[in-house]
Amino acid sequence: MCTLSFWPFAGGYLLLHSRDERRARAAGEPPRALVDARRPTLAPRDGEARGTWLALDADGRSLCVLNGPEEDAPPPVSPRSRGLLALELARDLRRDSCAKELMQGLRRAEYRPFLLAHVELDPTQEEASLALWRWNGRSLREERYSAEHLEISSTASYSEAERHRRERFEALTAALRQAEPRRARRSLWAFHHEHRAEAPAGDGMSPCMHRSEAATQGLHLVEVRRSRTLLFHRPGSPCARAAIEAHRAFPRSTSTNGDWTSHRPAR
Repeated sequence: MCTLSFWPFAGGYLLLHSRDERRARAAGEPPRALVDARRPTLAPRDGEARGTWLALDADGRSLCVLNGPEEDAPPPVSPRSRGLLALELARDLRRDSCAKELMQGLRRAEYRPFLLAHVELDPTQEEASLALWRWNGRSLREERYSAEHLEISSTASYSEAERHRRERFEALTAALRQAEPRRARRSLWAFHHEHRAEAPAGDGMSPCMHRSEAATQGLHLVEVRRSRTLLFHRPGSPCARAAIEAHRAFPRSTSTNGDWTSHRPAR
């Protein structure tokens, strides 16, 4: 049950992604540069299939993949990893290029249902937009959003957890109307670390998820502004407070040409 939250503001946006995985699954690898990308691009790697669930380029374009509901979809005979498709799209994160590569990828292989989220900043209006591509195993549907938005990879079995997270996000957005980006970032970061008051040690309902067979295995925060692009990564369960890795890039127009620098900020 991965959780994705999108928060646009004037001249930029925030995108947070909590990755929920089986405890037995190999640990993911931290973000690193893609050697064959059109622009300097960072992406973490799945420890098993070697794909990715998130990518961010130096110009502030981002891509995330979440599993889709499978109740109504016929199971593919030989499904390919959805993370490998995301990794292919990450080579060129311009929206038109992603849409084209997505259509070609769906013709080349079979995939279980998924949701692809793509965010980019309009260079003229300085407004961020979120494009969602939903693949249900049979057809592809696109949606667009320019306001705050929450997505959860969910099945009917976890509808109560989805309801709880949506209610908490709606309460958060109501409290943060017109909030400055720094305050929104702190609040969204805290939301993705959250345990319910009824289960202070964690459970399957909260954004920081803990179940016997699965748990939140990492949190990423993307922050894009006019002057810079940032990626923060906290490995493992967010509540464990592991050291945060931070990556920074500057737009193509600066002398750095978009190269990434990395450091560990104070906890």
